[in-house]
Amino acid sequence: MKVKVYYFSGTGNSLYIAKRITEKIKGDLIPIASIISKKEIKVTAEAIGIIFPIYYANLPNIMTTFAHKLRICESTYIFAVCTYGGGKGIAMIHLKSILHPRKISAIYGIHMSQNAFFKPWEKYHRLNKKADSMVELICNNIKNTRKGFFSSNKLIDFMQRPLYPILRPMIIKGLIKLSGEQEKKSINELISFADNSFRSNQKCNGCGVCIKVCPVNNIKLIGKRPQWQHHCENCLACYNFCPEMAIETELVSNNYHYKNPEINLSEIIKQSHPV
Repeated sequence: MKVKVYYFSGTGNSLYIAKRITEKIKGDLIPIASIISKKEIKVTAEAIGIIFPIYYANLPNIMTTFAHKLRICESTYIFAVCTYGGGKGIAMIHLKSILHPRKISAIYGIHMSQNAFFKPWEKYHRLNKKADSMVELICNNIKNTRKGFFSSNKLIDFMQRPLYPILRPMIIKGLIKLSGEQEKKSINELISFADNSFRSNQKCNGCGVCIKVCPVNNIKLIGKRPQWQHHCENCLACYNFCPEMAIETELVSNNYHYKNPEINLSEIIKQSHPV
């Protein structure tokens, strides 16, 4: 079976899952950031995978754009995998509504380490072991074109979805504070302008790593200092991959840093700057 796996990843969790799946099924691994500028994304494959993280209990902005541009046959076997530190929220409902009438055959939720704040009860190795088990399940299901919903933590998934109407006003309030935007904007616009909370400190040496890892080319170097351009995904790649830890933002708490230890800097850079 010919399988294409499309992924978006900020600090490596989703890329880790996408890599493992692609290696096992001998599929094609395609970074969404490298093709998102296309007018249409036409896919001819027997099966495709869509792998991404959850932001604000929903799809990242880039994933919404990708889904709208995707052109695939109704008969294609589609599997979607989301990674999260909290839960999948309404992301899969949103994705299914965009892709309709094309059906998502199998949906997966994989609980992985949080990249914005520290959870002392979460142990990376334990979560990673569960994630690896989910990868095995996904690969077996692809081979058998199995349908259904599968999760590494169903309790979290089922608990969070009904809470989204309560969480949404809190998310918007937080984004308004981060962005500094007082005029009425959509939640997607507020996410883009949340980069107003990013800044570089005195440790910044103008190396440009933040520019290279940004999946949406949202950063420019002006006067040897990064300047954010207000189409941010809030993926935290610039913050977490800065070699000097010279970037600050209220998007994370207590100077917490996380990047998936199985994913290196060059792999993140290739996402938007493929060789």
